[in-house]
Amino acid sequence: HISLLGATGSPIFPMSTSGPTEGYIGDTTVRAMSDWADEVKEAGGLAIVPHFPFPHSEVIAEVVLGKVDGLEIRDFHVPTMDTFAVHEWYRLMSCGYRVPAVGGTDKMSASMPVGGVRTYAYIGDRQLSHQTWSDAVRAGRTYTTSGPLMDFTVEGLHPGDELSLPEKGGSVHVKAIASCAMPIHKLEIVFNGKVIAQTISTNDVGEKMLVIDENIKLPGSGWVAARAVSQHVAWHVWPVHFAAHTSAVYVKAGSTGVFDASLGEYLITTMEGGIEWLDTLATRADSKRHAAIRKVFMEAIESVRKKMPHQHPDRT
Repeated sequence: HISLLGATGSPIFPMSTSGPTEGYIGDTTVRAMSDWADEVKEAGGLAIVPHFPFPHSEVIAEVVLGKVDGLEIRDFHVPTMDTFAVHEWYRLMSCGYRVPAVGGTDKMSASMPVGGVRTYAYIGDRQLSHQTWSDAVRAGRTYTTSGPLMDFTVEGLHPGDELSLPEKGGSVHVKAIASCAMPIHKLEIVFNGKVIAQTISTNDVGEKMLVIDENIKLPGSGWVAARAVSQHVAWHVWPVHFAAHTSAVYVKAGSTGVFDASLGEYLITTMEGGIEWLDTLATRADSKRHAAIRKVFMEAIESVRKKMPHQHPDRT
């Protein structure tokens, strides 16, 4: 799946490819999702990955190659942010891939409320329009939420911005505010996937506002974001906790960027699984199209390998 927002001109076709469960039986694999992303961006629109990280494999390639503008983080089914979808996003950012979080509604039935999980984007002093909102999404000035409203800065910088620090890191002022009509129970600051500061409600009911306003030591390069979660739920076909997560402020300490080599290997292995599917299970349209889709995976794998501390031989 891929969400194409705000493009002008003719619709982007085909609407589906590669058979069940979205296409028809015997449907051939005629193009990569990355091709749809390229086409919508050429037409002035946004390319968004819905219900990230599934379908899993090419999504990694789309992020590595800079094809998509945001990942839909809406996995608020438990009263914690430590879910597979959230940590898949963390893994990408911890390998240096700067991709924003957005919200979205998987409107599969009348019992799913539109806007149950949604995107807020900070446009500053610009006049509200789809263009200014889209620009803010591309810039990473976003948060995804099923209820709480968020405000988050690091040294006065907003999500999507880059903060420069000395090689060994340094102390920074972090301010995060989460407010919600339904009480929330926890507000956390996350650095490279680990909680480094938090405030927790002192009562079982929760609080309608939680604040973190303090200096925090950041040891080096990476990313920092804020997240809030409640034990209370709303029903979106299934129970969804009131929660929110900001996109990241990116931290560069000295001249060194962030890249976790073990996670890089994980990304490569996941994309190699996509090639295996393409070569063995996909119904081929023709050799030219098969090669073009395969090239997306190969380019992304090679891009990750170039970031590894030691080059690995081609295993594909």
